[in-house]
Amino acid sequence: MSAPFTFITRHRVAAEHRDELIAAGEEYSAYLERHEPSLLALSMSFDDDRAELTLVHVLTDAEAGDAHMRLAHEHIGRGLDLVETAGLEVHGRPGPVISGAITANRDAGVPVSLSTEVLGGFARARRLEHSR
Repeated sequence: MSAPFTFITRHRVAAEHRDELIAAGEEYSAYLERHEPSLLALSMSFDDDRAELTLVHVLTDAEAGDAHMRLAHEHIGRGLDLVETAGLEVHGRPGPVISGAITANRDAGVPVSLSTEVLGGFARARRLEHSR
């Protein structure tokens, strides 16, 4: 089995959008848990100032990453309406859909980091509950 495919996004959050973003994040997480078995783990967290949100997606492989983008595009779009993307980090060789997102972000001036030479790895997941 190949190593998991991971992508990490960081987003700046304006205070006036924080509560709406929290609600959208809870809906996003619940939707993905129900509909996306190839998503091994999802972690969403604020920095200490609650001004930046980081999402970590761990999927079975790059194909699952592309499937994720197609499945969750409406949720992703709603979330992106509430934030400004501050960075994108990809671990694994992305498929065409994720590659398109990488290009769009780079073209918009978002810092992008690619680590395509995966040495190996594994993922274990357990459910994490939101704490406010």
